[in-house]
Amino acid sequence: MNVASNSSDSDINISQLISIVLDGKWWILASAVIFMIFSFIYVQLATPIYSGNALIQVEKKSAGIPGLSDMGDIFSQEGSSTTEIEILKTRSIIGQTVDDFKLYIHVTPKFFPLIGKYFYRNFKGKGVARPLWGLFNSYAWGGERISIVSLDVPDHLIGKKLILTAGENGTYKLHYDGALLLEGKAGGQLTVSNKQATTIVSDLDLKQDENPDLEPGGVARSADGKISLIAAGMKARPGSQFILVRSNRYLTLNDLQKKLSISELGKKTGILNLSMKHPDPKYIVKILDSIVASYIQQNVERVSEQAGKSLNFVTERLPVVKKELADSEEELNKYMLKRGSADVTLETKALLNQVVDVDAKIYELKLIEADLKRKYTKTHPVYISFLKKKEDLALLRDRLNRKIESLPETQKDVLRLMRSIETKQKIYLNMLKQSQELRIIKAGAVGNVRSLDLAEASPIPVSPKKFVTIVVAAILGLFFGIVLVFIKNYFYHCIESIADLEALDLQVLASVPECAAIADSSNNILELRAENGTSLVASLYPEDLSIEALRSLRTSLHFALMDAKNNIFMISGPTPNIGKSFISTNLSALLAESGKKIILLDADLRRGDTAEVLHVEKSPGLSELISGQTALKDVVNIISENFHYIPRGAIPPNPSELLMGEKFNENLQILSKHYDFVIIDTPPILAVTDAAVIGRLAGASFLVVRYGVVHSSELEACLKRFKSAGVEINGVVFNGIKKKAGIGNRDYGYYKQYAYDSV
Repeated sequence: MNVASNSSDSDINISQLISIVLDGKWWILASAVIFMIFSFIYVQLATPIYSGNALIQVEKKSAGIPGLSDMGDIFSQEGSSTTEIEILKTRSIIGQTVDDFKLYIHVTPKFFPLIGKYFYRNFKGKGVARPLWGLFNSYAWGGERISIVSLDVPDHLIGKKLILTAGENGTYKLHYDGALLLEGKAGGQLTVSNKQATTIVSDLDLKQDENPDLEPGGVARSADGKISLIAAGMKARPGSQFILVRSNRYLTLNDLQKKLSISELGKKTGILNLSMKHPDPKYIVKILDSIVASYIQQNVERVSEQAGKSLNFVTERLPVVKKELADSEEELNKYMLKRGSADVTLETKALLNQVVDVDAKIYELKLIEADLKRKYTKTHPVYISFLKKKEDLALLRDRLNRKIESLPETQKDVLRLMRSIETKQKIYLNMLKQSQELRIIKAGAVGNVRSLDLAEASPIPVSPKKFVTIVVAAILGLFFGIVLVFIKNYFYHCIESIADLEALDLQVLASVPECAAIADSSNNILELRAENGTSLVASLYPEDLSIEALRSLRTSLHFALMDAKNNIFMISGPTPNIGKSFISTNLSALLAESGKKIILLDADLRRGDTAEVLHVEKSPGLSELISGQTALKDVVNIISENFHYIPRGAIPPNPSELLMGEKFNENLQILSKHYDFVIIDTPPILAVTDAAVIGRLAGASFLVVRYGVVHSSELEACLKRFKSAGVEINGVVFNGIKKKAGIGNRDYGYYKQYAYDSV
C-alpha cells in the first residue's frame, strides 16, 4: 500500500486502526447491545445465590489430666485454629448434619427449560400456579411442593433421576426410565402398589414439615421391597412432576465439605467464620447451625470423655492403693509387736516427710506419663520437661535413700515401714480428691468452644450481581464487536480507499462521492423530470458533489483516450449494484454538455435499466439491431442535440452470441464514424462474459468500483478475467465514496472542501 513519504508507518497503522474501528461503530455498538440484552436476560433468569455465616470462638484449653493442679502449667496450651478448622470439616461433624437433614435425598420440581425457575421463584399467589398458556402441565410454575422424609433405593438407582408424578388427592406414581416403580399417597393411610402387588401400609408418626399444608404420610414400597418412599405431604396439580435423586452419602458429604468455607478472623484470634452459599437462605441457616451445634457437642464430649477415662483409671486404682495401705499398716503393727516400741528421732521424722513427699510426686508422674506418651512425641518440649522433672525427683529420692541407709538398723526399719504407710496414705487421699474432682468435671463438662453469632443469611443475593454483570457484558460486547470488525476487515476487506486501488496498479481517474439525492430514501429520483425529460442527476442536481467529480472525469477522459485505437470506450465493473449505469448515463450527459456528440449503448442485454432513467422505451433496441430485426435509425433515441441513446431492447435467448457476432462490430464502426464518443454500458464481468467480448472491440475500457461494496478479491478476479481476454483496463472510477469517521480520509473530503455554490 502506497503511503506519503512524510508519514511514519506507526502513524499510518494507528490511523488505519482507528478508521476501521470508527467505520465499524454500528457493528461494535450492536455487539455491545446484544451482549447487554443477553446479560439482562441471564440475570433475570439465573437462580439467585445467597450467602450466610456463623461465628464461633475457640478458647484456651488444657491438655493435661484434670484434677492434677500442680501439673497444670506443664500441659496447658493454646487451641490451634488450624486444627479446629480441619476438625470442623471432618466426616464426624459434617456427616451428622448430612444424616440429620438427609441431604443425600434431592427433591426438585421439574422446571420448564430456561424460564421455568424464573416463574417458580416469582410466583406470589396462594396455592399452585396455573401452567403457562394452559400448556406444559407436567412442569412446576409456582407453589408446587413435596416433603420426602425417606427414600431408599438399590445400588443401581443411586444417583439416578426418578420421576414422581402427582395424581389426584395427594396420590403419586414413581417412575424410572419410563418404568413404574411404585404408587402411593402423600399423607394419611396409603395404598402402595405396582402391577404385581398391592399392600396396605399403616400411618407413621412423622416429623411435621414447616409448611402447615403438608400432612404426615406413610411408607410406600415396591413389590420386591427394595424401593421405599415416605412422602410427608404434597401440594401440586395432578400431572405435575418432581425429580427425586438418592445420592451417595459419601459424595453428598464431600459436596457439603466443598461448599463450607471456614476461616479465622484476624491472626490468632481463635474466632472462626463459617460461611456458605446456596439458593435457599433458610437452608444456609439450618446447615450452619447444625454444624456448629454438632461441633460444640463433640467438643464437650471430648472433654467429658477425657475426664471419664481419668476417673475410670483413678476408680480402678483406689481399691489397690487402699489395700496396699492396709498391708503396710499391718506390717508396721507386726514389727512393733515383735520389737516393741521404737522412738523416731526428729531428724528421722523430717527425713521421712521428705521421702514420702517425693514418692507421692513420682507416683503422680507415673499416672500422667501414659497420657503424655499418647499426646506428644519424645522430642516435644512438654514431654522433655516432664522427663526432666521425673529425673530430678528420682535423683532426690536416691539422695534421700542414701541418708536412710546411714541410719541405725532399727531406725531404718521403722522409717521404711512408716514411709510405706505415709506414702500410700498421701497417694490414697490425693486419689480420693481427684476422684471427686473428676466426677464434678465429667458431670459439668464445658468445652473450649462457644458460639458467638448464630447463623444468618443475607436477604440480598451475592450473585448474580446484576449491574456488574451487565457492565461486564457491555465491555465484552464492545471487545467482541471490535474483534469482529477487524476479522471482517481482514477476511472480507472491501475497497475503501484510493490506496487500495493503487496497490493493484490501477489508475484512478476520478473519485465520485455518494450522490446525496440518491442516498436520500425519501427522494424517488425516477419520479423527478428535468427540462430534457430525463431523471439524470446531472440535469436535476448539477451542483451535486458526485456530478462535480464526473466533470473531472470528463477532463481525464481526453487524456486517457489520446492513444486509443478508436473513440469507443466501455464502462464495466466486477459486480452488480456498483453505480455503473449512474456513471455511464451522467458522464454521457456531461460530455454532451461540453459540445461532444455522444451516443450511449446499453449493452447489458439481460438487466439493463438505463432506459428508465432516460424515460425511453427499452425496445426496440440493441438486441433487435444486432439480431437483424430492425435498422440502426429505428433504435437511436435522441435525448438532446448531442446526446443519443440506444436501449438494450428485448431480452434475447443468446446475449453473448449476439455480441460476438459480426453485426455488432459493424454497427459499432458505423457509430464510431458519426459520433465523437461511443460509450458502452456493459454487464458486470464476474456475472457474465459480455464485457470481455465488448472490451476487445473498444479503444479504452474503464472499471467502476463502488466504495465498501466491491471486495478486493472480487476486483482481483475481475482484472484476471479481462487480462485473460486480452482487454486492458485504462482506468478506474471510484464511485459512491462515503465520508468516513476515520483519520486522514481525503478521498471524500476533497470535493466537500472545495465545493463552490452559486449565488
